[in-house]
Amino acid sequence: MEVIDEDLGLSASIGAKRREGFERLLASMALGEVGIIFGREVSRLSRNDKDWCRLIEVCQIFDTLIADAERIYDLASMDDHLVERVLPAVAVRQYVLSPPSELVGLLAARGEALSSLSRIFVEAIFGSMRKRSGRELSCGAVVVFQRFNKAITVYPHLHVLVLDGGYVEHEDGTLDFVEVATPRAATLREIEARVGTRFSRWLKRHGFLDDEPPEPEPDDGW
Repeated sequence: MEVIDEDLGLSASIGAKRREGFERLLASMALGEVGIIFGREVSRLSRNDKDWCRLIEVCQIFDTLIADAERIYDLASMDDHLVERVLPAVAVRQYVLSPPSELVGLLAARGEALSSLSRIFVEAIFGSMRKRSGRELSCGAVVVFQRFNKAITVYPHLHVLVLDGGYVEHEDGTLDFVEVATPRAATLREIEARVGTRFSRWLKRHGFLDDEPPEPEPDDGW
């Protein structure tokens, strides 16, 4: 067991001195050297929302537990919660959206941009499913925002768990689940193109995009 106490008495407010202990903890977690973190209060470990988000994501990536005076927290157990309490007993498909590098800074700094991108992505997926099924399905999804990649570099992207079909309601109020065929590569490209077009419009409408934006690199698209 190793005690990290370099940050005692240090503030985590904007402009405050860098928290060497917290940064060393994250680095050790990324190296797989930390199995569980003990602290009197979890809130004192992270101090602010930014550090808390970083801590959660690193714990999930490297399977690190957190324990305080009350309980042990497994931050990677969200999957169990989704399966048991949120998602119905039907097939689920995961869609992942990774933005071009030129949008990473904006999405990391502006929550409204990331939220709008999420909405546009989910609507494009639902629209594609309804088009392929030929029916007005009631679809469902859970969106997970991931702010860092495995190298703990800021890279906001989306993981969306989507019911692999949708529900149709009958006149008597009963529901039937209608499965939708697996999306082909061409279908995924259509979703990608729709997301890119609609999000570009959103960026321009909100003043984040010039009238003539630079052409993206060939290998740096959505």
